[in-house]
Amino acid sequence: MEARDKQVLRSLRLELGAEVLVEGLVLQYLYQEGVLTENHVQEINAQTTGLRKTMLLLDILPSRGPKAFDTFLDSLQEFPWVREKLKKAREEAMTSLPAGLAFDIREGSFTSSTLVGGVHFFIRQESYSGKYRHYIYL
Repeated sequence: MEARDKQVLRSLRLELGAEVLVEGLVLQYLYQEGVLTENHVQEINAQTTGLRKTMLLLDILPSRGPKAFDTFLDSLQEFPWVREKLKKAREEAMTSLPAGLAFDIREGSFTSSTLVGGVHFFIRQESYSGKYRHYIYL
């Protein structure tokens, strides 16, 4: 899962937990599509409350591969308002630079880093014959 998608899940964690997303077909769809294993489904279902089930699902999803977020969105057919909220948060994460991610352009090169919303950004600027190259790493 991409860092931005992990951040979206993290930033909406409490709201998602309140929705009790594990009822219905969500888990079965994620299992069918190979995002969750049988052990994951059993472990989630063993939790005593809907909140704990959802929180465990949110803990597992980020480690389940590059298609986990999109498959999770697809699984939310019974929760269209949640799916739309996640899509909107993802779009916002894709179109805006995080606050505090600004730097001066000066001669030479430098490297700096910042922590924004739990994600480390590393910025490197290099100067070549009066031209600048900027690299941003997550």
